[in-house]
Amino acid sequence: MPEPTLTIVHETTYRYDRPVERSRHLFRLRPVDDLRQHVVDFSLCMSVGGVEYEFEDVFGNRAAAAAVDVPFTELSIVTRSRVRVVADVLPDGPRRRLSSAGLFLPRERQVLLPYLLPPELPDDQLREMADYASEFAERNDFDVLDTLLDVNATIHRDFAYARGTTTGATTAYEVFCTRRGVCQDFTTLFLCLARLLGIPARYRMGYFHGGGDGGAGAERATHAWAEAYLANLGWRGFDPTHGCLAQAGHVRVACGRTAGDATPTSGAISPGGCREVLNVAVRVDEGEP
Repeated sequence: MPEPTLTIVHETTYRYDRPVERSRHLFRLRPVDDLRQHVVDFSLCMSVGGVEYEFEDVFGNRAAAAAVDVPFTELSIVTRSRVRVVADVLPDGPRRRLSSAGLFLPRERQVLLPYLLPPELPDDQLREMADYASEFAERNDFDVLDTLLDVNATIHRDFAYARGTTTGATTAYEVFCTRRGVCQDFTTLFLCLARLLGIPARYRMGYFHGGGDGGAGAERATHAWAEAYLANLGWRGFDPTHGCLAQAGHVRVACGRTAGDATPTSGAISPGGCREVLNVAVRVDEGEP
């Protein structure tokens, strides 16, 4: 049975209390198009100005740059995507132990190094989280995949999904201590634990379409999850918010070392000092909108 087509409409609106004379923008909004995800079509429209050029950033994301050189007090960016995703099923194969997880060829290690470095935190905080990560490894007989699945399931079970309790500056250690947060926080914690165990892991931004009876399980919006690099399997998605592997409802968009590398929209305005109000609305549906 073919995978359903997901239609995503993503609208970002910036409003300012006085005219912005000029601005520069960077968008990472185009979904990935590869063997496990097919982009049927994609469009990006701006209410003022337009995209100047597209390029592939250092993390392999399809990015678009735009410049606006006319005054405005409101700017809307609307993307429409239709995407088919194949569920990320892990095939059977030889299992790898953590003692050999970091055994990469020199060229592989050079590419993976940014995804092996834990966040810059005080040593005592990293040691505490390293001890916590080691507990997962020990109870799973140091099997790489089983350890990651255990971390994924534990964060989903033991950490409370609570909007408004964290910010973009919340660290992995703070999430570890408070046991609460949102998808970005749980992903950041997963990345930290995986990297402390010597497993390359990266941040993935995208969209999620899933069922549920409320809370995180019923989200149909922008979402974040982790991807770990497994030998002979490549990058595979782990969603600690929902306690599952990335499935056909996970639409991949941008990735990077941290959330900042995969920000959907960013930029700069001139003159500065304007009061900005940001509104983001996302709708994800099966079939046509």
